[in-house]
Order: sequence, then structure tokens, then C-alpha cells
Amino acid sequence: MTRSWVFLLLGLFSITLPGSICLADNRVAVRPQTTSEQSYQRVTEKEIQEIVRESITDNMPGELGQIKIKDIKIYPAKEVVLSPGKLSYQVFAQRGSNFLGPTYFDILFNIDDRLEKKVRAMAYLEAIEKVVVTRKPLGRHQLITPNDIISKEMNLAKLPSNVILDPSQVIGKRTKAIVDPYTPLTAAIIELPPLVKRRKLVKIVAETENLRVTTLGEARQDGREGEVIKVLNTSSQKEIYGRVIDANTIKIELY
Repeated sequence: MTRSWVFLLLGLFSITLPGSICLADNRVAVRPQTTSEQSYQRVTEKEIQEIVRESITDNMPGELGQIKIKDIKIYPAKEVVLSPGKLSYQVFAQRGSNFLGPTYFDILFNIDDRLEKKVRAMAYLEAIEKVVVTRKPLGRHQLITPNDIISKEMNLAKLPSNVILDPSQVIGKRTKAIVDPYTPLTAAIIELPPLVKRRKLVKIVAETENLRVTTLGEARQDGREGEVIKVLNTSSQKEIYGRVIDANTIKIELY
């Protein structure tokens, strides 16, 4: 599992969070206040922050581990002054939000089900999750074993989106380049090792519904399962292209 999987889960509510919610039911203390000129009700900065905080925590998938809300800032005003009446609100996250690092929300305040004011909030979110890191230096094209890696809790907001969370996704693969110790592993720096190595003798197979032909060949390129590589037919000395089926077999596609 990579961090992109985390984004996919969070994307389930990346367009809207809660719908319209009565503040009285949400335990937010907003009271109408009266001046000599008019009646009004005020939502304080602290109450807006709590609205955002509850919207995030109520909609956060449980599979994500420990989510921390580090800071919530309100723009442009520190509080909202509204007309008297039945007060409700809606919270919207910006389309495409990945809910890591700085994340922006629009809070719409309604009076008697009609929009009166909108404010914006920025929350800095951290997701603490175990990621796969190297235990020691790894050389280029080195096969990764369980002894080469450990799981370490890190903040996903500070890591690439393709960082790997599941150790089983790296064991048996190899590095593309030299990797320093305690480096978080990403999909960009590991790869499947080739099943077929260049210059290896292989079996070339070509078949139709009624005919199957095999001959000896020599791989001209490294190849992973499913890849198309160049192979030399040792009988005809002609180079052709075929698909890697396993460590010993190259299949020629007949159309």
C-alpha cells in the first residue's frame, strides 16, 4: 500500500464533509446578542475552529492510523456576526484536497436556510503512519530482503505520495539506484527484478489454435514478466520480439 491509497480513501469525502448541521445539536455555544441598534448572533474564532475540527474527525476513515490537526486558521475575520434566526452551517473541502499538510475548507453559515456568510479555514493535517524504510545502505539493483527494511512511524504530509506502507510490496524487488540507510522507500526507487537476463538461453514459443512451434533462443535484453523483449532465434539467426512468460520462456505473438 502506498500513500496514494490513503489519498483514495480520503477522496471519498474530498468534495463535501457534513451537510447542514444545527449548531445547537453540535454543542457550539452561539447565542443571539443584542445591542441598542439591532439583534445579532456571533460565531467566535474558537467555535469556527471546532466546526472544522469536528468535520474532519467525523469523516476520517479509520484505516488511516493517527491523524493530527496541528493548526486551524480562519480567514478573513476572526469571528462571524450574523443576523438573528435559525443558524446552520455547511463545510466544504476544496475539490482535489488530499487532506495532508495545508488543507482548505469553506464554511457556509445559513440563517433560516438562506446563505448569509462564508469564511475560509486552513487546517494543517498530519497523518502518522508506519512506512517502509531501509535499515542499512542498499546497492544498485540489490534485491530487498526482510533484513534490509524496517517499519517506522512518519508524517505522511512530509513524504512523497508514492511512499510504501506495506513491507510485502518491497520484499523480493530490487533497488534502481544506491539507497541510503533509513530512507523511506517509494515506488519510484524500486522495481521488479528481471525474470530473463540478457544473453540467457530461452525457449521461444509460437502457437495458434492448431499449431505449436518451439525453438531455442537467446535473450538480447533483460525482461520482466509480461514485457516484450528482443530475442535471437539461434536456428535462423534472426532477431524477433516476444513476451516474457516466465524465467525460461518467450512467447511470440502471432496475429
